[in-house]
Amino acid sequence: MWELYGIASGSIFTFSILARKYLFLKKYSTKDILFFYFLGTLIASCIMLTVLCPTKNKIKSFDKKFILLAFFSGFVVTFGAFFKTNAYRLVNNVTYVETFTVVYKTILLLLFSFLLFHITCNKMTIIGILFSLVGVYLIVNHQ
Repeated sequence: MWELYGIASGSIFTFSILARKYLFLKKYSTKDILFFYFLGTLIASCIMLTVLCPTKNKIKSFDKKFILLAFFSGFVVTFGAFFKTNAYRLVNNVTYVETFTVVYKTILLLLFSFLLFHITCNKMTIIGILFSLVGVYLIVNHQ
């Protein structure tokens, strides 16, 4: 089931990335693109908040740590989108940005999963990440 959510998410993000790159190719400014991107994000967030809004009693039952961590995870995504959109502007092929950031993010997630959640992984996972690093090296140095 998680794979279906991954496919849906990947498809949505792909269309968003392609739309932003298309706007860059049409010579729109980064500032203008990001303004409407974040406006769209705000409207979509308001819709999602309406759908997902817990009752007042439920909101009071959340502890402060939960609220801060959940808020923080949503808050920082905005800055990630800002930096990624600027990276799309600087490359001819947006897959360079995506490949680089996915592998970088995978390494960070694996590292922090070891440190924070005490997960274990097998040798094949590590070997796969090493192959990914080689691929990123080849892409970045031969673009």
